[in-house]
Amino acid sequence: MKTRALIKETARSLFNHYGLMNVTLRQVAESLNKSYGNITYHYPTKEKLVEELYADMTEALKSLAVPDRPLLDFLLMLPEITFRISLDYLFFFADYVELKRHYRTLMKRVDKDNRHRMQVWKGMLLKLQADGLLRADLDDTALDYLMELSGAVRTFYFQQHSPVNLSKKAYTAYVNQLLLPYLSAEGLTVYKQHRTSA
Repeated sequence: MKTRALIKETARSLFNHYGLMNVTLRQVAESLNKSYGNITYHYPTKEKLVEELYADMTEALKSLAVPDRPLLDFLLMLPEITFRISLDYLFFFADYVELKRHYRTLMKRVDKDNRHRMQVWKGMLLKLQADGLLRADLDDTALDYLMELSGAVRTFYFQQHSPVNLSKKAYTAYVNQLLLPYLSAEGLTVYKQHRTSA
């Protein structure tokens, strides 16, 4: 593995285990048995390293193509599909408040990406509504709230559980329950079928 990739992998592991704010570039260097100068040659600041890790996580999420299946089934499978990526970049969720406080430039990019992602998801929700799987009475405000809540619920799960207690099955059920009040009778049928087959 090349030095740059090795630094990223080691830092990511340390950030996930000890918390982003508890790990310095010097500690990354010590873990790799390399000089501090060798680390800063590749990543002059911790922020540059975190920015590249965020880019890697974003790329991993982009690679998830919509499978050839009904949209609601896909959305109900998504927490399970993304669980591994979330674990790989756990510190982005667990240390979200610290990231907002200390890495403002990065978080502007994160916020912009999230706004774009929310527009994509809103299109999916509108399609579900048009297909009769979401309640017809949901307006734009309710759909926007659902998307905001979805992001908060996902982040909250990883903040409230220690890494040893994280469970893909529990996470998937926890996230998917959020949809229940928004589903139509037909959507609830799909939800129940999905749960029994999972």
